[in-house]
Amino acid sequence: MNDQDDPHLAEPPTLADAIEEHRAREAFGITTNSAGTWLPEASYRPVPIVWFAAAWFMQMFMLAVLYLLLASEAAILTAGATALSSWLIGRWTWARGMAQAGRGWRAVTIGALAFAWAWTALLAFASR
Repeated sequence: MNDQDDPHLAEPPTLADAIEEHRAREAFGITTNSAGTWLPEASYRPVPIVWFAAAWFMQMFMLAVLYLLLASEAAILTAGATALSSWLIGRWTWARGMAQAGRGWRAVTIGALAFAWAWTALLAFASR
């Protein structure tokens, strides 16, 4: 092997070489970003666990905030406000894509939102 055969000692690729490789990769289905052809782009594909987790964390936060803000009010007001926020979070989750998720994900999401709301309402009625 001589110096001409060593790929490490070869001339760097030209702009035309880079454009040609970029087009060849895109023709094959590999997309790249502006950093060059050496960095393939990852695409984000939302999944139901992300929607479920976002809904659950959002609901936990909202239930706690509403419970504390309405601590001196009637329990029925707390239960109603937390039910409304749970329903809105559920609608938001469905609009994000949960409506197209599997039946199991939809059932678990509804169950988790309902269960957390029920405990909050029970706590409100038991503490007042």
